[in-house]
Amino acid sequence: MRLKGGHGNGCCCGSTGEIESRWLFEVIDRNMMCSLNTKAGHDAVDAFRPFCEIRRKGKWMESEDDDQILVIVQFLELVNLKSIGIVSAGDSGPGVMKIFIDKEITDFDEACVLKSDYRWEVVEAAKGPALSSSKDPMELDFQPPPHQIRMMTIFIERSRGAARTIVNWIGLRGEATQIPSSGVVDGTYELRPQQLRAPGAWSTGRSDLGF
Repeated sequence: MRLKGGHGNGCCCGSTGEIESRWLFEVIDRNMMCSLNTKAGHDAVDAFRPFCEIRRKGKWMESEDDDQILVIVQFLELVNLKSIGIVSAGDSGPGVMKIFIDKEITDFDEACVLKSDYRWEVVEAAKGPALSSSKDPMELDFQPPPHQIRMMTIFIERSRGAARTIVNWIGLRGEATQIPSSGVVDGTYELRPQQLRAPGAWSTGRSDLGF
C-alpha cells in the first residue's frame, strides 16, 4: 500500500507502507499554522512540506533572535500520532524539543517551565551534514502515542549548539481518523508583535521589550 502524505494522484513521493503509518501533510491546516521567533520567509509553513519535497532547496524554518521556536499546528481531522520526522544539519538542528498536546502556547517562558507531554534530547549521533541530504528523516517516536488530537504546540527549546535553529523539513507520521477537528482550544498568549503571512499563516519575531 502506498505511503500517503504527498501531493496525491500522480505524485511519486513516499514509498510503501501501511495506511496506519503515513505522513499527515494532507490533514495539517496550513492556513492556521503559526510560528513564533522565526525569520520572515522562513517560518513553519516552509518546513512542513509533503514528503516528496524533503530535498527541496530554498525552503526551511529558521529562528530569528535566538535558537528557540514555537510552532502551533492544527489538524483538519482528529489524528493519532506515531512520530515526528525532522531533517536538519549540524549544530543548527533542534537539540531539545517539547510537545504539548491539545494546548496552544505562545509564551516562551511558559513553554520553558510547563511540563510537556513529550520531550526529546537529540543525541550527538544525529549531528552532521548527512541529515541535510538524506531522504530519510530522523524520526522521534511518541511513547505512548497520543490519540484523537486536534492540535499541538512544538517547542524547540534549544539548538544543538548554534546561535540559531534551522530545520529543513518537518513531518508528522500517524493516522487520520476522518473525524472533523472542531471546538475551541484553550490557549495562553504572550503579547508580541504579530505579522500576517499570506496566505493565512503568520510568523513573528521577538519584541524589543525583551520577551
